[in-house]
Amino acid sequence: MKTINKIDLSYIAAFLDTDGCVTASFGRKTKAGYRIAVPMIIFYNRDLNVLKWIQSLLGGKIYNKKRTDRKHSIARQLFLRRQKEEVFTAIKLLLPFMKIKKKQGGLLLSYLQSRIDRGYKYGKHLPPTEEETKMVLKIRALNQNRLFKNNQE
Repeated sequence: MKTINKIDLSYIAAFLDTDGCVTASFGRKTKAGYRIAVPMIIFYNRDLNVLKWIQSLLGGKIYNKKRTDRKHSIARQLFLRRQKEEVFTAIKLLLPFMKIKKKQGGLLLSYLQSRIDRGYKYGKHLPPTEEETKMVLKIRALNQNRLFKNNQE
């Protein structure tokens, strides 16, 4: 990953705070019977160029979101999903500049650090600890509370 200057980091963090999501979702159960949480950072925007710029700095993959109305322009999403290579690195860089989603970012960083400390490797499934599961549920609850509050205003 390239070195990113503080101005760009603060811009990307503000972008994430307003047009992004810091979350983790539970995948399907493994053969061993436990569910793995998939940490993600998602940026939403219609401007492909700004998403490509962020992608050039942090990685990830851009997807077109299906239009619900032909009058609307195509919405796009940049997903960072690779735990160590993308999500962990990005959240460590962006967290000092985040304001709105700082709690979610801190929890996600703690979750990822816990997994790494326990020997996480890509493709190697580790059952989540009780504490890791609580962190994921707290991130999801914070995101739900934020959505609820925004709909009440």
